[in-house]
Amino acid sequence: MPELPEVETVKKFLEKIFVGKKIFDIKLKNNKLRYQIPSKINKYFTNSIITKISRRGKYLIILSSNKKIILIHLGMTGFFRKKKKVDIRKHDHLIFFLEKDVVIYNDIRKFGFIKIY
Repeated sequence: MPELPEVETVKKFLEKIFVGKKIFDIKLKNNKLRYQIPSKINKYFTNSIITKISRRGKYLIILSSNKKIILIHLGMTGFFRKKKKVDIRKHDHLIFFLEKDVVIYNDIRKFGFIKIY
C-alpha cells in the first residue's frame, strides 16, 4: 500500500495535470476494483473543470466545477500515468481525456477504488 509521501507525490503530479483543465471525456475500461467504479462517472464529469485536488490521509479528493467529487484510494498497486495519446495496457481501468493529455488509472491487484460524491 502506498505510504503517505507516495500519495502526496501522486497528488502533486495530478495537480499539475488536472487543476484548471476541462475533462472532455472519461472512458471506463474495467470497473472491477475493490468497489465497482460507477458507470455514471462519464456523465457527471464530462465538460467539467477540475478546481482542486486535495489529500486526506491516503485518499485523493478531486473537486470539479459541477460540485461533484471523485474520491480515489490507490490500494496497493494503483497509479496514474500521463500520455499524449491513448496507450491501453492490461490493467487500465479509467481513462481521462483532458485538453492536451490523457491520464490513465491502472491497478494490477484491484485493491484501489474510485467513488463519486
